[in-house]
Amino acid sequence: MSGLSSSSVLIRPLDPSEAMFVPTGLYVGYTTRVRGELDPRALAEAFDLIRQQYPVLRSQVVPADGQPVFAATDLPPVISWRDQESDESLPDLAGRVAAIQVVRVDARTALVTLLTHHSAADGHHSLQLLADLWESYTAVVEGKSVRPQRHDYPQSVEQLLDERGITLDDAPAASVAPTLPTTAGSTPQSPSATASPDHMARVRLTAEQTRALVAIGHQAKTTINGLMSAAIMQATADSAGIGLEEVLYVYPVDLRRRLTPAVQYTAGTNVLGTAMFVADSDTPTDTVALARAITDRLAGDLASGEVHRSVLRLPHENFDPAILESPSSVVATNWGIIPPMPTPDTLTIDDFSPSVHQTSQLPGPLGNSASPPMGGIITTFQGQLTLDVTMAAGDPENLVDRVGAILAEILPAA
Repeated sequence: MSGLSSSSVLIRPLDPSEAMFVPTGLYVGYTTRVRGELDPRALAEAFDLIRQQYPVLRSQVVPADGQPVFAATDLPPVISWRDQESDESLPDLAGRVAAIQVVRVDARTALVTLLTHHSAADGHHSLQLLADLWESYTAVVEGKSVRPQRHDYPQSVEQLLDERGITLDDAPAASVAPTLPTTAGSTPQSPSATASPDHMARVRLTAEQTRALVAIGHQAKTTINGLMSAAIMQATADSAGIGLEEVLYVYPVDLRRRLTPAVQYTAGTNVLGTAMFVADSDTPTDTVALARAITDRLAGDLASGEVHRSVLRLPHENFDPAILESPSSVVATNWGIIPPMPTPDTLTIDDFSPSVHQTSQLPGPLGNSASPPMGGIITTFQGQLTLDVTMAAGDPENLVDRVGAILAEILPAA
């Protein structure tokens, strides 16, 4: 990555919650599958409109004086087009915060991906950008005048916490990660598990199954996140042939609505705390009770402020990242409900999927590890709950098959 050029303007240095994604050049992709007439000119104009609306999208992540910074530049936007059969790689993004990739599936179908550098935007932030992109595209196609409302550059979670008086002062000493043991009637319809080029493996519930799972969560005083987390933990233990208590479950928690005042989606970069769960000998092993245990643990860690303070312990001096190379480690994130995305009459969006892209390769668990942790993203699109496995060692399809089977066991019979 090139440094700060003479034409670049320093915005600010990155804080640890942002800089942690720089060594691997991590981008997250937000893909909408569209059918109909996709207008390249309108898409380029829509991208320009949201780049005007959010100036951070016109910036780069570059090194300056030995540390990564956000820098405003005059680099042209990147919108790449390729056919699905092509093995053409993503062009060099040179640290740009945002880019668009379009993959033509056939004459009437395309995969449109908004790529954002993880240093600049987390899931909820980027999903708002994606919705704004399609809103702008629709306005352009329909010939409506658009006057972008300029937003400020987003703040880091460290800045947001500091403004609210949340610090590590007087916080009880806490380990960043638990220590794991070292040991290596009618049949319900199973949710479908499929593999495609857009994701390593996927399990998706029908809309009816999703509504039923929400009802189960309400009755059991847990959440969709708790139920999915429990199923992922159980599937990981089953697939690895280990006990449930040997699984380390790690997941980010959106802090925006858990801060006072609350934070708008695009006002922060990665407004996330970290929650972790390891079962013990007293933890129930059935899915619903395990989900409730996970939810209760999260509620306690939020109430104590531990989730909020977790980000202030970056970099993790007392966390050995090698633990993430264990097949018993799971990293999952829940983006929640994908927001509505308007389209003109000439185009429809019929699917959504996430992806991750590393533009630099490093050894070790946070880079090009030979044995990465299972990573999954939970979303609900058009009423259907989905788990997309975005990284995994071993057999990700087997793991999502097992997640689907576990969920089927608690869902009412079809």
